[in-house]
Amino acid sequence: MFGSKMSDRSETMKIISLSKKIGENLGHRSNAAEFREEILRLNEPVQLDFSGVKIVSYSFADEFFGRLANEFGKDVFRTRIIVKNLRPESQSVMRAAIENRTKNNVA
Repeated sequence: MFGSKMSDRSETMKIISLSKKIGENLGHRSNAAEFREEILRLNEPVQLDFSGVKIVSYSFADEFFGRLANEFGKDVFRTRIIVKNLRPESQSVMRAAIENRTKNNVA
């Protein structure tokens, strides 16, 4: 999983619960865009906790994960975005969005 390896910095890393911040169904591109901008403003690594999230749509994954990975590059993305507790089916959606966005270098 992208960003699954955590360093000693993880003890002080900001942790964001997506179910508390956005809800259990992450389906809207507009929510993803707002959240992406928030993460960019932090300008530091962040741990995203997906506990309680039932669904991550491709639209959300593309707008959030895909665009961040494209902007940062995959290697930097892996160090900046730590993903925890993401359901296997949502992991597949996330990977597809990242691969499609970075492969095609779509802004």
